Amino acid sequence: MQEDQALPEAPPPSPQFQDLFGKTRAQGARFDTLTPPADGSFYGFLSKADFDADTQKWDVLFEVVNSGWMENVIFGRSVSISARTPTVPALLYHVQAVDEATLLKALGLTSTDYLAEGSWYQMKLSPGGKGAVTGDLYDPDIDTVPGNVPPEGDTPRRG
Repeated sequence: MQEDQALPEAPPPSPQFQDLFGKTRAQGARFDTLTPPADGSFYGFLSKADFDADTQKWDVLFEVVNSGWMENVIFGRSVSISARTPTVPALLYHVQAVDEATLLKALGLTSTDYLAEGSWYQMKLSPGGKGAVTGDLYDPDIDTVPGNVPPEGDTPRRG
């Protein structure tokens, strides 16, 4: 093929094809939200775990996903569809200055050797700092973009 020849454009999908995938996409619409689940259930991906030798405390950051979304889209699929999954409604859960014993107990670990970035955890988060570990739950697209003011009453939550 010569360099100046363009590839032919693919024909648009048929209306039946578009309708089928529109219906499939609509099934996940109720999970396409950044609202935390009422029961506080999340799947958390450990993105960062830093130990501060001066304070002997840990700073950890999880990317958390509504458990209902994860179970519906990732674990509950009864058929295999070779299409991209819907956008993950990810939130961040940031825990600062937590001592080692408390962190390990909350994560169900016996040693920091098992505290590995890239690991997944099931977690329950409750508002008001009532748990053993307290951190901030926030939407990175709303809460950290300069000039983007969150809707009234939608502020980072302590959990």
